[in-house]
Amino acid sequence: MIDIHSHILPGIDDGAKNIDTFLKMIKIAKQDGIEKIIATPHFVNGIYENTYDQVAAETDKMKDMIQNYGINLELIPGQEVYLDKHSIDLYKEGKIRGINASSYLLCEFPMDSLPDNALDIIYELQIAGAKIILAHPERYMYFIKNLTLINDFIKEGCLFQINSGSIEGIFGKEIRKTAMLLIKNGICDFIASDAHSAGTRSPRIKDTINAAEDYKPGISDTLVKNPYFLINNEEINVKYRKLFKKPKLFFNK
Repeated sequence: MIDIHSHILPGIDDGAKNIDTFLKMIKIAKQDGIEKIIATPHFVNGIYENTYDQVAAETDKMKDMIQNYGINLELIPGQEVYLDKHSIDLYKEGKIRGINASSYLLCEFPMDSLPDNALDIIYELQIAGAKIILAHPERYMYFIKNLTLINDFIKEGCLFQINSGSIEGIFGKEIRKTAMLLIKNGICDFIASDAHSAGTRSPRIKDTINAAEDYKPGISDTLVKNPYFLINNEEINVKYRKLFKKPKLFFNK
């Protein structure tokens, strides 16, 4: 398995605080069956300006440490980019790039309100060659309130990554319900840990991929294969999908 979203690099954003936490997270990932983990520290203009080259250099340094501890797990560079009006210029300058220098760019928007120019930013990035993966859409308040808004992002050809913690319910019932609705409707191309620590938000995805299979039979195969297509910059084919008005989900889990 490959975990495509983690804040595992120590001391550069709100993720792992130090090398000790980094090593604990690596060991947790290994125990979970993860063989590759993508380091995606935040790039937030003016706050966490972790350029791709800086992330790649830090990843190389941490790779050596992993090898010295005899842990057989591959660390791959990436970013989680907070999209704003500067993003297109930053992409053209190479300060933000896709995961593993691919065309697949992991992105996020504000949690509370959707910017008016969100789709325009995505369109411009796509023109420049990026393929957009929207991180944790189940956590955005505007999708929770009106999930059919996600159809606009589907039309733009976005891919979608759901957090394992959302499925586990650590962010609350409404976020979990939204995550399961997206999975049930096939609007989930990746499940990732979005790990920030060795505690509650640790790098584990195996159980949640299995849980997704219960709601959408056959999806687990896709969730395991897609990350390999991603890191090799291969095409990820998505069947036609659209979320209809007021989808409902009833469960007791």
